Amino acid sequence: MVRHLGHVERVSRIDVSVNSDDNLCTDVEASNAPIEALLQAEHARATKLLDTHRGALLALVDELIDEGQVTPARFAAVTGLPLGRPEEALGPYAQRLAEFRAEGEARRRA
Repeated sequence: MVRHLGHVERVSRIDVSVNSDDNLCTDVEASNAPIEALLQAEHARATKLLDTHRGALLALVDELIDEGQVTPARFAAVTGLPLGRPEEALGPYAQRLAEFRAEGEARRRA
């Protein structure tokens, strides 16, 4: 992302192109240090989140192993983390998932 969008000290986009007609700066060295810093920072953030919520994560994993699914109510009960939204808030996701599955079925039949 840093290399693709140019989130470095340079103003230009920094990328390596496979199309010779693209007018891109191919000097990737300038973006290596910011990319490494971003990766290190996000790794540290992810590790801290996992450590902070280890108990809830393991309880959720155990519930999934034992039950095969976790309803929103069980999620809140098992992890101790309130969802902050009603169960029907998952309706749009369920609808999109059903549409995605139906598209796949239609493609297989075609």
